[in-house]
Amino acid sequence: MVGDSFTVFPLRNFWLKGGRSVTHDELPDMTLKLDHNTAPAAGTTANHDASGRNRAGQRTLTVLQVLPALEDPGNLEHTVLSVAAAVAEAGHRSIVASAGGPFVHTLTRAGATHATLPLDTDNPLTLYKNAGKMAKLIKREQVDIIHAFAPGPAWSAWWAARRTKRTLMTTFHGLSEHASDMSRRYASVLTRGNPVVAVSRFAASQLHKEFGVSADNIRVVYPGIDVDRFDPLSVSTDRIVALAQRWRLGDGHVVVMVPGDLAPGRGHDVLLEAVRRLGRDDICCLFMGAEGDDGHYRRTVESLAAASGLGGAVRIVDRCDDMPAAYTLADVVVCPSTEPQAFNVPIIEAQALGRPVIGADHGGVREAIDPEWTGWLVAPNNVRALTEALETALALSMEERTRLTDVSHGYIREHFSKEALCARSLKIYRGLAATR
Repeated sequence: MVGDSFTVFPLRNFWLKGGRSVTHDELPDMTLKLDHNTAPAAGTTANHDASGRNRAGQRTLTVLQVLPALEDPGNLEHTVLSVAAAVAEAGHRSIVASAGGPFVHTLTRAGATHATLPLDTDNPLTLYKNAGKMAKLIKREQVDIIHAFAPGPAWSAWWAARRTKRTLMTTFHGLSEHASDMSRRYASVLTRGNPVVAVSRFAASQLHKEFGVSADNIRVVYPGIDVDRFDPLSVSTDRIVALAQRWRLGDGHVVVMVPGDLAPGRGHDVLLEAVRRLGRDDICCLFMGAEGDDGHYRRTVESLAAASGLGGAVRIVDRCDDMPAAYTLADVVVCPSTEPQAFNVPIIEAQALGRPVIGADHGGVREAIDPEWTGWLVAPNNVRALTEALETALALSMEERTRLTDVSHGYIREHFSKEALCARSLKIYRGLAATR
């Protein structure tokens, strides 16, 4: 029996070598359930009519975005929801296919439509079947552009696009330098879009150097956040106090926060050594992020903290539903990663809230910080440089912090807002439509 993990070797060539077209005879004739508040007829929405033109007089497009699920409020889900809403608002038809989740309601409330497919798997048989179902959806809803955001759904979308002769666009979120050959081949489908969207210039360089994607076929579109949600004026004192009490942060604590996944390569060991060298007894290291290895790395970090004499100064939080308040508690937010990341969304969220930020000077992090204006970039894995940057950030006067808050918030609003993300995505969609 085929399991949920990608271990069925007889089918591995489907994604290693491209597979083949799906035929109606091989797939059950299933009708997809479309989840929406009021189902428009094909070719119409609240913002355009059967003439095929939206309110701005542009030809109406139908855009299908595909991702595993709409369960966690992560960056991927936020991107899809934001772009889906923008497509609908612009008077085009917006459809999202996923395995579903609690954010389907958010999607449909924004005027988009949801198609439920079991896309939250890497089981090759399921992905193969999904291709046929997706092809039927594409034909029935007259989809113009397919946009895939993750390898599993992208394999289904690639097969469906070939069968229906539709444009496939993909978004590449980068790949760990330690990824196995199998992982790289599986993720290689994200390099087959036309075009391929990279979430940073660093991710674009990976596409070009490691996968041979032509620079002409790459578009850089940075992730975008809801800047209004991460506005210092929108975070109430009650929310901040509630988190401080929950995490046992006293009034005298200086909080150094490292947000993101609690995983190897994130530089927690470098940060701990830098804090130890500061020699201050009022610092609390707040490490935030989900664990992915059954707690093994967390225990490693706790052991390092104890060995450094900082055991009582470390708080590890695996999840927080109020990140704006969490960032506001921090005196400085640090991304000390020892491995380059394609991008780091927490760093732009923290800057939107006016927090001083320090990042390792590699990967997409260096693209998210404006040195000397919104934060500091330090050489990766360099304890001395990080220690000096921490000293500088923690010594800022109230006037300097106020000025940094104003500059940082404006910088993020201009370059990394969801509005900027949506505008760039819509521009690409329209450009693709013009060439069809």
